[in-house]
Amino acid sequence: MIGGLAQRAVWRIIAVLAIAVAPAVAAFLWRAEAGQAASLRGEAPSRTSADLSAAQPAAAQSDSGPVIVIGMPGLRWSDVTRSGTPALWSLLERGSAAAMSVRTPHPRACPIDGWLTLGAGSRATAPHANGCTAMPAPRLEADGTARIPGFERIVDANDDFSYDPRFGLLATEVTRRGRCLTAAGPGAAMAAADETGRVSRYIGSTAEVNPAALTGCPVTLIDAGAVPDDPGRRAAFLGRADRVVGQLAGAAPDGATFIVAGIADRDSTPHLGAVIATGPRFRGGWLTADSTRHPGLVQLTDLTATVLATAGIEVPDDAVGSVMSQTGGRPTDQDVAWARLAQQDVAAQTIRDYAGIFFVLLELGQILLYAVVAWLLRRSREHRAPRLRANRLPQVLRAGALFVASAPAASFLANLVPWWRAVHPAPVLGAAVLIGAIVLAALALLGPWRRWHLLGSAAFVAAVTTFVLVADVTIGGSRLQLSSLYGLSTLIAGRFYGFGNVAFAILAMAAQFTALALAAYALDRGRRRAAIATVGVIATVAVLADGWPSWGADFGGVLAMVPGFALLGLAVAGKQLSVRRLAVLAGAAAAAVVTIAVLDWLRGASNRSHMGRFVQQIIDGDAGPVVERKLDAMVRSFTRGPEGIVIPLLLALVGYLLAHPQRMPMLQQAFERVPVFRAGLVAMLTTAVLGVLINDSGIQVAAVCLTVATPLVVASCAPLISSPSEVPERAQAARVPR
Repeated sequence: MIGGLAQRAVWRIIAVLAIAVAPAVAAFLWRAEAGQAASLRGEAPSRTSADLSAAQPAAAQSDSGPVIVIGMPGLRWSDVTRSGTPALWSLLERGSAAAMSVRTPHPRACPIDGWLTLGAGSRATAPHANGCTAMPAPRLEADGTARIPGFERIVDANDDFSYDPRFGLLATEVTRRGRCLTAAGPGAAMAAADETGRVSRYIGSTAEVNPAALTGCPVTLIDAGAVPDDPGRRAAFLGRADRVVGQLAGAAPDGATFIVAGIADRDSTPHLGAVIATGPRFRGGWLTADSTRHPGLVQLTDLTATVLATAGIEVPDDAVGSVMSQTGGRPTDQDVAWARLAQQDVAAQTIRDYAGIFFVLLELGQILLYAVVAWLLRRSREHRAPRLRANRLPQVLRAGALFVASAPAASFLANLVPWWRAVHPAPVLGAAVLIGAIVLAALALLGPWRRWHLLGSAAFVAAVTTFVLVADVTIGGSRLQLSSLYGLSTLIAGRFYGFGNVAFAILAMAAQFTALALAAYALDRGRRRAAIATVGVIATVAVLADGWPSWGADFGGVLAMVPGFALLGLAVAGKQLSVRRLAVLAGAAAAAVVTIAVLDWLRGASNRSHMGRFVQQIIDGDAGPVVERKLDAMVRSFTRGPEGIVIPLLLALVGYLLAHPQRMPMLQQAFERVPVFRAGLVAMLTTAVLGVLINDSGIQVAAVCLTVATPLVVASCAPLISSPSEVPERAQAARVPR
């Protein structure tokens, strides 16, 4: 039974949650209604078979002219120039443009993978041995159709991945409404094939495409060939391909939607492709889509949805992309607009090349710092080194730990500096992160909070980190996370907005440490009610920022954070954990996720995030395979490298030290000085473990949690390091370190 103070504390937490959630729910509903209206920009109304008339020409049955898509695997914005590709530049000037993430099941999207993904509306691949599989030539049939040889093997090759593409989606959705689809070239045939590999209308090459072919069907796919890797051949190919694009654009009928897209990679390095769309709905500005929520950035799967919607065909749920639309904000100077598009790939390449180096240096530096300080402390005690030297070591350790703890926030804030525009972007990025981390660590060390509490300096860093992440997803559109060292990669393309698993882990540790420190500060002054309210407010902000579909849109993060915050809240309220309270915690976490997911589902199919789509999958009975794939990915994370063994051992070590803090004297002293500190670390460990079990990144979540939480704890405990002769003196020291 919860009685007395505990009962009042629980009701106050509920009241705080209600006060914080009510305005957010109202804002959510308002934004959802407005978002549905905004989503209609550039999207044709849904059509059914009853709306179609077989007597009318196929191209005239949509709201606009035909849709013509020219695929050119390997085309990047750096290839498009005013003099070298004048036809593409002309399309850029009068149409809408974006960089396109072309990720397929493999990190590098081979040309055949790009075409298969376009046809399936979901990431798809062909079997690859060494390098990319050659594009098979369609086999002409006696009835005038064509067939893709070995299509069954292509379909079976996707069983090893979790995307479950519906092969033939584009062709099936077009033909079931009495319309037709024309494919020119072998790559286009891959996208235009139905579920059996049959292509109803096939033209062998672009040279055979005439004006009649462009108007014969409402959708025409054209394979312009893959851009070669060799620089010399690349320039010559682009010149020829540009002339073909110009001829086809000139032959396209009035009212046609004309799209040129670099739908895949060609070389061994993944890149962002270029995409340009012209037509009634694309007359300037950036291209954008709900799948990315960033102007000037779309995904390959968005192209499938756009082709269907522009042709007046309802987009099925199996097409995971979003319909592309035109948005503003594009510079009137086309050279500036082109530069911004090309620089997105520069940013993506820089993060891909240097993120690993950054993390290795950060971790090695942290380990080296701890090892050197421990060694020097031991020598100072054994050889009775001058006391001054021993007293400096805690300061060095504290400063170094705060620097490491500041790295995540500094890496996000670095995106306030347009480092991707520099001639050498990597050094500029590194300098921005380095300076940011130094400034934050200096503020943590020199600010007044260092005198307020033992956890004050570390809490400052944690609070800044929490604020940066929450502000970025709520008002910044995730711009600080996109193409950042700890954030979202446009090449990996796991997501483009909200919280990925890495950012979730950072937010969870930073927010819970902030709540712990502020609650401890209030408890030291006898203000338990204020401490409870503080935990409730920070928990509400963090959970809403992480889980709300318009913000973080993180499904598993809510399940992991709610129990951790609740454990901290119980400790602050002075109550022990029981079986009943444990059940309440689990129910609260589940209720929070269900509520957010259902609200997202109510927004309608065109506006749902993956949380709302999962609710629909439960309704349709398709949720089982999704859960199975997530669990499989989580289990596999333990087998991808040595971290699958090292990280669980480190988690076990942390648990052991929390249970036996006497094994680490400075930790024992910290627990004595800050009674709620131990419970706060248990709460953080709980969130880390749940994050592993719930997220498909698995053990990588715990790795990030440890790299964030460890320097915060070390920075807090560092002032308590002492030589044996100093222990009695330190035991009597004031509660607030100087």
